[in-house]
Amino acid sequence: MFNKTLKHQGRVKAKVPWAAVCLPKEEGGLGIRSISDVNKALMTNHIWSILTKRKSLWVKWIYSHKLNGRSLWDICPRGSISWGWRKILAIRSTVRPFVWKAVRSGTQTNLWSDNWCQYSPLNSFITPRSIANAGFNLNSSIADLIDDNGHWKWPQAWYDLYPVLIGVSVPQLIQNMEDSTSWKDLDGNTRPFGSMEVWKNTRHREQPVTWVNGVWFSQCIPRHSFHLWLVIKNKLKMQDRLAIWEAGSETNLRLMCCPLCRNDRDS
Repeated sequence: MFNKTLKHQGRVKAKVPWAAVCLPKEEGGLGIRSISDVNKALMTNHIWSILTKRKSLWVKWIYSHKLNGRSLWDICPRGSISWGWRKILAIRSTVRPFVWKAVRSGTQTNLWSDNWCQYSPLNSFITPRSIANAGFNLNSSIADLIDDNGHWKWPQAWYDLYPVLIGVSVPQLIQNMEDSTSWKDLDGNTRPFGSMEVWKNTRHREQPVTWVNGVWFSQCIPRHSFHLWLVIKNKLKMQDRLAIWEAGSETNLRLMCCPLCRNDRDS
């Protein structure tokens, strides 16, 4: 009997999308953090450990067995790889725009795959074939492509093929100083790296709402605020909404009317 009732009513859907529920209250949500977004923020710690070469046995194992002299950004998830390593590689595109290199000596920054100038990464428009034909390799650092006179070593013809290279200035290298890895937020400001900072920059975002202080405040009653939130979202279970959602039997839907005016469904 129970199965027949479920089959008759159909699948029950959430009235408010989960993506909207997981937004901060300032953006119209309930402030419940998405597990998926939090998981990505926590897994970014592994990427950060690899890029900053944190002193750990796991990082050493990654460099010797997984990377083999290649950049983390250039690894392709092919073949039979572990679940954890596949997940780390899957979130690279999400966190890559926020990871930047501060060039000092230029020996620890990959010219092609690291973010170090406004046109980075350069391998987004310079193909590996062009790099190889010019006599370079994918592991070239910035210092490798600067000659003794402080000019780029790449071919003059590249300025015609890739006009954006005209705007790439040669960084002033500082010897005996290692390049550093930094985290930049959505506004381009350098921020201390942390899971909270990653979550703030990589989560789903919406425009701030104007009614947040009228719904959520220090003396509010949570139940009342939640009902007011549903009213603003137009998701309160009033008769007009129930009719759209087709909740209940056809007989009840036909008999629905406002208990005050008796003319139409209440709203």
